Amino acid sequence: MVNKIEIEFSGAGYHVACYVVDEEALKIILNATEEDALYEDNPISVVKDLSKKYIPVANGFDLLSRTFDCSLTINNTPIEIKEIGALYEGDQFEEMFETPRDKTLLAFSETFYSLGEDCKFNKTDKLIIEVIDMKLANLFGSFETNDPVQLEDLKIGIIDLDAPTELSRATYALGLLQSMDMDIKSIIFNDEEHELELRIIDSYASSFYLVQKNNSGDWESEYLG
Repeated sequence: MVNKIEIEFSGAGYHVACYVVDEEALKIILNATEEDALYEDNPISVVKDLSKKYIPVANGFDLLSRTFDCSLTINNTPIEIKEIGALYEGDQFEEMFETPRDKTLLAFSETFYSLGEDCKFNKTDKLIIEVIDMKLANLFGSFETNDPVQLEDLKIGIIDLDAPTELSRATYALGLLQSMDMDIKSIIFNDEEHELELRIIDSYASSFYLVQKNNSGDWESEYLG
């Protein structure tokens, strides 16, 4: 029998993206006017057409903040989830959670991934960070399997935003990630990762920040609008 699993996180949050630009593109962006804007009458939005690389930073659903709801169905049957959290190596479930294991959706130490662990930047790279304040968004995923599935068989894949990486130092360490720590990335079943898709339904205006290294080699940020 083929089992179909569908999961959705919905609510408010902050979606964050990184655009890598060179010096020439940055000059064009900083001199852009409202007439050049791609959206929201924000001239900085032209970065989307001028960046040489796009790097997703955070979907915007922080495991710890819980500003969202979660629904799960298996073969169209709703599965009750009473708690969502993380269980670290050495932790005992019974000591950390009051909910039954079969009604608790968990991330584990082995399902944490460091933010930007594969990202490398040149000395001349400039980063423009876009933060979208989402009023309402969905993070959705589905997959099928021939194996039997229960809630406790599923694991949450997490991006650890407070990581020892350049991208983390250029975003999280500068306070640009709106106090998020653990960004929900995927659902894992039988060691197979299923990425979740973000759908922004409604949002406030985006905010853009220029991030670059100073003379001491440290990242620093500047609000652009």
